[in-house]
Amino acid sequence: MTANLELIRRTYEGSSAENGANLLAVLSPDVEWTEAEGFPYAGSYVGVDALMKGVFQRLATEWEGYKAELRER
Repeated sequence: MTANLELIRRTYEGSSAENGANLLAVLSPDVEWTEAEGFPYAGSYVGVDALMKGVFQRLATEWEGYKAELRER
């Protein structure tokens, strides 16, 4: 399995707390993240705090049972 796939697995397949900690461990403090136009949180987020508040905190609090699942092709 590739290193990138392992990284993605560690940020989506555990508990919310584990996923968040694993994601924060690999993000640059000045990360630039873009959510696609048409998605609920569309736009660009610069910095870890902006990303966490603008995307991940909202996913955790505004969506009941939100979960991402990885599938291999």
